[in-house]
Amino acid sequence: MSFPSLVRCRFFVVLCCCLSTLPGCSGQDGPDRYKLSGKVTVNGQPAPVAMLTFRPDSAKGHSGPGSSGMGRQGLYETAPDKGITAGAHVVEIVVFDGVSTPESMHGKAMTAGPFRTTVTVPEADFEQDFDIPASALR
Repeated sequence: MSFPSLVRCRFFVVLCCCLSTLPGCSGQDGPDRYKLSGKVTVNGQPAPVAMLTFRPDSAKGHSGPGSSGMGRQGLYETAPDKGITAGAHVVEIVVFDGVSTPESMHGKAMTAGPFRTTVTVPEADFEQDFDIPASALR
């Protein structure tokens, strides 16, 4: 590579690095997202494994990206890079027994289907506990 080509190549790399630090060129695009965490219990006892899905509640005028969370031994949190947006959400929770089977590493579903509830998230990291009632179990 000739000297002028090497200089242009280095200039291009430095330019790209500088531009990637400008707002809107890197990081998160879209609405602010917040960490949501808490406890998931089944009839008052810690859920062995819980999968939570958060969908913006369009019936309450909220739109945007959804989020999900995974819980073990009664504790859950949203994925660090995919937190939840502020506003009203419909929450669907499926609880598993935590005993791995060939069909599922999470075990058998304890709930008859997704347990549905709602939550309104403020513009901040937030804790919300969910208790799955015995009537939602298989």
